[in-house]
Amino acid sequence: MKVYILRHAQTDMNKAKLIQGRLDIPINEEGVAQAENRRDSVIKSGLSFDVIFTSPLERAIQTTEIVSGVNRSEFIIDERLAELCFGEIEGLNYRSLPFPQSNFFDSPKDYIPAKGGETFEELESRLTSFFTDLTSDDFNKFKYSAKDDNDFSILITSHGTVMHSILKKLLELDYDDFWTPPASNCSLFEVQLSNQEYKLIGAYDLDGNLEADMHKWTK
Repeated sequence: MKVYILRHAQTDMNKAKLIQGRLDIPINEEGVAQAENRRDSVIKSGLSFDVIFTSPLERAIQTTEIVSGVNRSEFIIDERLAELCFGEIEGLNYRSLPFPQSNFFDSPKDYIPAKGGETFEELESRLTSFFTDLTSDDFNKFKYSAKDDNDFSILITSHGTVMHSILKKLLELDYDDFWTPPASNCSLFEVQLSNQEYKLIGAYDLDGNLEADMHKWTK
């Protein structure tokens, strides 16, 4: 089974370098253009999605509608794909975070969330739960009997911290490399799920090419 993981397009808060977390805002004009470009590259690459999962936040849902061409009523909304909750620091500029929340970018292994926020470990726990479910027998109800498992594909749309957490797991990185892999707005990664194991295949550029050289994604 192929698993495609998409980050939402740009929002005004992304552009202003503000912590979004669970703040629910739409993508901006530039984000719409990013999503349309990604849609064109998906078409060029010949990709299709049998099942679509998305974060419950509007920026993810809106991006997914544009990229996939599928109405949101067809999506499976999963709370486990939501962005990390930052608690009281949501809305603050990246450069004005108080210590120790400033470690979020500077030293992720030392990050301690603000009041009401999640830890990286809590994020990893809910993501592990989600991806474990995709390997379960219960997931078979989403599969079409006419499709071979190797041809079945799903799209997952989520957020920046979520994607970096997924890449950390797939590339077996430590927290020193947490921010090293590229995961800009509308990034799209392909993962192969086989025998209940996930393998990162690569990332798609906007020309529809699959970049498989992942050595440069670590320090």
